[in-house]
Amino acid sequence: KHAMKLVHITRVAEQGGSIICYIQHSEGSMKIKNSVSRIISLEKKEKLDKILTYTKFSNKMIQNKKMIYKFFNRLNNKKLNISVFGASKSSTTLLHFYNLGKFIKYIYDDNFTKVSKFSPGYKIKILHTSSLYKDMPNYLLILAWMEPKKIMKKTKLYLNRGGKFILIYPNLKIIKK
Repeated sequence: KHAMKLVHITRVAEQGGSIICYIQHSEGSMKIKNSVSRIISLEKKEKLDKILTYTKFSNKMIQNKKMIYKFFNRLNNKKLNISVFGASKSSTTLLHFYNLGKFIKYIYDDNFTKVSKFSPGYKIKILHTSSLYKDMPNYLLILAWMEPKKIMKKTKLYLNRGGKFILIYPNLKIIKK
């Protein structure tokens, strides 16, 4: 339709692993590099060219979503405080996908440019991480799914004082002392 062709692909570590695709007009002079056939072969090996792969993933995520929502609802019914660590764009996406915003009291973040602002959609107040130790919510949901160990190490005092971490991706996990 647009008379373009893929000529090169590179893999990068950002966002848990991404690819950068280079394209040119069909009449362009660049030759197609081996990286294109390597990535296409890898995608076929992993069945990323099959709709069933995505259907299974979607079904798993929907089941996970229901289970996590029920878990948060039970905590809420027990009047337990739940907050979030990390005011990233992926945190907002996950809060909305799992429909958890109504259960969250605060979002804690180290980035001073985000402090005293509110999350998109749910409008949850963002506080500096130092407030975490004063507030001591019963549970702290870590939505930065690629860096939970780093966050737990940085906020070890919260855990030592009796707080509990919640991880929801890829599966629900509670971490306590």
